[in-house]
Amino acid sequence: MEAGAIFIKLRNPDGTYNLFGPAPQMIYDETKPDERLFMQLKSNAAEMDINDDLEKQKRWDSDLWIVEIEDYRGDRSELFSVVEV
Repeated sequence: MEAGAIFIKLRNPDGTYNLFGPAPQMIYDETKPDERLFMQLKSNAAEMDINDDLEKQKRWDSDLWIVEIEDYRGDRSELFSVVEV
């Protein structure tokens, strides 16, 4: 894996947020080294709760990316891959 973990802050139509972070490395398929997988860390949370979690993560690892998405389609599977852990 490359440095710089990616976290996705996804805004839902009702104003709540879901937070996704990198999936554990044991989940990755070695035949697809460029594929990024995410796991859901929080769902239907207040933006303040998501921001607090991201601030804690920044204190632990300042080399991270936060992508904020506002997408109200029902199927978001084409945006990024989510795995169940």
